[in-house]
Amino acid sequence: MSLVVHLTVEELRGIVSETVRIELAKLEASREVMKPEEAADFLRLHPKTLLRYVKEHDIPMRMMGTEKRFLRSELLLHLKGRAA
Repeated sequence: MSLVVHLTVEELRGIVSETVRIELAKLEASREVMKPEEAADFLRLHPKTLLRYVKEHDIPMRMMGTEKRFLRSELLLHLKGRAA
């Protein structure tokens, strides 16, 4: 038994666009919480430099239990604030 579905080009484009939008949102959400090494890579810094900047320049960092974590959205806001 086989199933044949007929779609217009516009319907197919809509399905693909929505699927891509959903998958990109998932990808962004999965990268929101970062380990120090990931945050340093994101900011193009050495991890030790990042941790020094946390102390000296008020870069936002959170503790999750005993682990240091950075929120991507907070790092972006911090960068935007420094550029202003």
